[in-house]
Amino acid sequence: MDNQREFLLERIGSLLRLTINRPRAANAINEVVANGIVTGLAQASRSDDIRAVILTGAGDRVFSAGRDLKNPQNLDLETFNQQRRKELRAYTDALISFEKPLIVALNGIAMGAGLMLALHADQVVAAEHSEITLPEIDIGIATFLGHALVALLAGDGVANELVLTGRRVAAPEALQRGLLHSIVASDRLAVEAEACATMLAAKPIETFREMKSWILKRRRAAVSAALQAHDALDAAKRAASAV
Repeated sequence: MDNQREFLLERIGSLLRLTINRPRAANAINEVVANGIVTGLAQASRSDDIRAVILTGAGDRVFSAGRDLKNPQNLDLETFNQQRRKELRAYTDALISFEKPLIVALNGIAMGAGLMLALHADQVVAAEHSEITLPEIDIGIATFLGHALVALLAGDGVANELVLTGRRVAAPEALQRGLLHSIVASDRLAVEAEACATMLAAKPIETFREMKSWILKRRRAAVSAALQAHDALDAAKRAASAV
């Protein structure tokens, strides 16, 4: 697939729909997707004609399986990890600075960084078969950022349980825990997500911006603390391996 087609931007009236279009790769987040999120949110922020953004994944199986672990440029491990951290920070900064309505249309399972991506939304409209999971512990990766984002929405107890078990959570439980906002029939997902985006877009613009700026203030603090903890852990591991 052409790299330019791995992330799609589509205008729907006053809405902008962003689609992770890598279904054969489980919609994993690679450089193209990371850059696409930054570009799409920047375009929406600049344009008075765009009132809200919908983010979704292609297909009906996976919203996003998280970060793509492939290294197509065959970079050395340290350079590859630095590149991935830079991309994560760039699209995370874009998400925690975006003050217009952001809706996620969860079309399937959201895993790891894919779930973290979804948790930045103002509303998550989920297809009935959707699931969420933070499975990093099972592959030996700590997820301070995942814990921080879940804790903001559902509390430390839920965050602790999800990051320590890595289990999959079905949509009804995720809704009950406060991690989703609505569940809809799979064939109604696009329509219901657009309706949700249109509803939020109709709110007074400046008041919505003021309220979301206040909401994002706490998220920025949590994200910053989590990323600093990740950096400290990485530095400690590098130092230990150099001994």
